[in-house]
Amino acid sequence: MKFYKNKKILITGNTGFKGSWLSLILFSFGSKIIGYSDKKPEKNSLLKKEWIKKNIVQYYNKIENYTLLESVIQNEKPDFIFHLAAQPLVLESYKYPFQTFQTNVIGTLNLLEIIKKINKNIATIVITTDKVYSNEVKRDQKEDNKLEGIDPYSSSKICAEHIAKSYSNLGIKVITARAGNIIGGGDWSNNRIVPDIIRSYIQHKPITIRNPSFTRPWLYVLDALEGYLLLGKRLYQIKSKSYFNSFNLSPDDKKKYNVLDLTKKFLAHLNKNQYLYCNNNYGKENKYLSLNSNKIKKFVNWRAKTKFDQAVEHTAKWYLYNNTSANLSYSEKHISEYFNIDKKFNNNINYQETKHA
Repeated sequence: MKFYKNKKILITGNTGFKGSWLSLILFSFGSKIIGYSDKKPEKNSLLKKEWIKKNIVQYYNKIENYTLLESVIQNEKPDFIFHLAAQPLVLESYKYPFQTFQTNVIGTLNLLEIIKKINKNIATIVITTDKVYSNEVKRDQKEDNKLEGIDPYSSSKICAEHIAKSYSNLGIKVITARAGNIIGGGDWSNNRIVPDIIRSYIQHKPITIRNPSFTRPWLYVLDALEGYLLLGKRLYQIKSKSYFNSFNLSPDDKKKYNVLDLTKKFLAHLNKNQYLYCNNNYGKENKYLSLNSNKIKKFVNWRAKTKFDQAVEHTAKWYLYNNTSANLSYSEKHISEYFNIDKKFNNNINYQETKHA
C-alpha cells in the first residue's frame, strides 16, 4: 500500500507470529517501523535479530512497563500503532491467568492512556479475538452480539475491547479487530494445531489432535494483516477528534471447517495420514466459532482472498521450506506476490491496490 510509505508505525508484539509478518509487509511498503516486544527472535522465527537490527528501531520490554512504553511513544512519535502484544493462548490463560490479564488488560490500558496523554491523533488498531463472543449457538457472530468470555483469555480480550471503547470517549481514535483463528507460516506457539503438527512431524512423533470436532474460522495470516492495514488507513483518514469501532475478520468460505478437516488437509501436504485423538482439555473452550464479516467489507472493501485449501497449502509449504531455519527471501517473495508488488523487495516498491469483488 503506497499509503504507508514513509509513515512511522509502532508495532507492539512485532517479533511474534503476526507481528513478524506485519513488520515484513510494512517494510516492503517503505514504512518506518518501530518494534516493541518482550521477546527476542528465536532460531526458527520469521524475523532474525540481524534483520531487525538493520531495518527496525527495536525495543525489548514488557507491554506492562508504562515508563518505557511512554518514552518510546514520546520519542518516536508514531503515526500509527498496531497493538498485537498479548498472551494469545486459551490454555495458557488457565495456567497463568494473572499474567494473561496483566499483559492483555493492563498492557492495553497502558498503551491507550499514553496515547491520550501524548497524542490523541495516533491511529490505533487493537487486535482482540473472535473468542470474545458467546458461541453456544451455531451462528455467524456479528459485532453487536453479546460479548461473553468463558475463559481467562477471552475475558481479558473483552476487557481490552471495553477499555478501547472507553478511551474513544476520552478523545482518541481506535478500532478493535476481531479475527478468526489465523494460520500461516512462522507460528511456533505451543497448543496451536499447526505448529503442534509441525513439531511432531520434525521430531518424528505421533501427531495428537485436541478437540477434532471443534469448528473454527481459519483465516490466512496475510488476509488478516491486509484487513488490519486497511482499517488503519481508514482510521487515519477519519477527521473526527475521537472514534471507535469494532470489526470481524473471517474467511470467505461458505463451508465451515473443524480441527480434523484442517489436520487432514495439512497432513496431506506432509505425506502423512496418521494422528491420535486427545479430547482432554485443561479448561473449557468454545466448540463452535464463526464470524460475519459484512461490516468490514462495507467499511474498507476487505474480504479474505485466500480459500481454506489455499491457506493450508501456503502454510504447509512455508513449514516444509523453513522447518529448520526461516528463509526470509521465501516469505518476502510470498508477500510480494500477495500484495502485487511489482519490484524487488526494497523501500521503494510500487504497490498495486487489489480490488475485491
